[in-house]
Order: sequence, then structure tokens, then C-alpha cells
Amino acid sequence: MSPTHRIVGLSMLALATGCNAEVRTQDGALTRGTITASDRDTLHMVDGVKIGPAESPTDASASEPARFSRATVDRAEVVDIDHPGNVLMVTGGALTAYFTIVTLGIALSDPPPPEPESSCESPHGGPACFDLDLDTRATTRMSLGVAVTGIGVGLALGVTGLVQYTRSVSAARPRVSVGPGSVSISGGF
Repeated sequence: MSPTHRIVGLSMLALATGCNAEVRTQDGALTRGTITASDRDTLHMVDGVKIGPAESPTDASASEPARFSRATVDRAEVVDIDHPGNVLMVTGGALTAYFTIVTLGIALSDPPPPEPESSCESPHGGPACFDLDLDTRATTRMSLGVAVTGIGVGLALGVTGLVQYTRSVSAARPRVSVGPGSVSISGGF
């Protein structure tokens, strides 16, 4: 498998991790969906599914998942919120760091010294040489291309994850009406 195929495979895996928040409540219920807004008492979610109450989504005692287009979750019951995007941020950051190190290693490495002219003769007579320097430069350019592509994919994944995470966390922050707009209250989920 080529490095490019590995990059594409990791990217597809990271994108398949989902973009829904998971809200766990005290009774063990799990609500997956997009958090659109929040106030002091309630999380507002859309396009999701509620599972539970149970200890885990795979628990046999869990009730059937209930799909919803709009739902609310009582903030006092919320135990944990797993916001989307964190897996993409970590994967993107790791890819970016790895391929940056690879790129720097390739760019800063010295090409191998040229072979002496005497090594160009075949033991059976006649020339057996080819331009090693040309092959090394072509391999270096190809390696740099793959590494720079990896950096681009890593940055794209990381930024996508950051945007998803930031939007979800911002929507989950409780807001209270104070005059014409709303003001964010710090603390809590």
C-alpha cells in the first residue's frame, strides 16, 4: 500500500467518526444529535437519536433507539457531553506533525555522494551505470510531494475538527436573555 493510499484511508476513517454530540444523562440515557442552542436549564438538539436509559448503548436492557428531529435535554440531568470534532483534531494534528517532520527530514538531508566512475563497469564488461543522482532527485521530489500532501490532509482534518468542536461547545454554553441579545454564562456543560 502506497503512502498516498494510507493518507486517504486515514482521512476516510477520521471523517467517518461522526459529527454528532453525545449527551449522557444521570439515568444512563445517551442522546446523540447536533446541539443547536442552550439556556440555563436546557440543551436543544436536532436530528438525532435517544438511547436508554441504560448503562451503555449495547446493553440489552436499553430501550429501542428513538429518532427525533428536535429534542431537549434537562441540563441538571447532564453528566457528560462528548462534543464532535475532537477525533478529527487529534488525527489532523498527528498527521500534520508527522508529515512536517518527514518533510523537514527529506528537505534537510544531504543526497548520497556520487559513486566513483570505476563502479560503472559491469563485471561482464561494458557500462552498467545509470545516473544515480537523477534517480535520487526524482525520489526526493516524489517523497516531498507525498509529505506535503500529508500535511495538507492533516491541516484540513484538524481545521474541520476544530470548527465542529467549537460550534458544538459554543451551542452548549448556557445563554440567558439580557435585553436585546443573549449573553454567555461561563461554567457547567
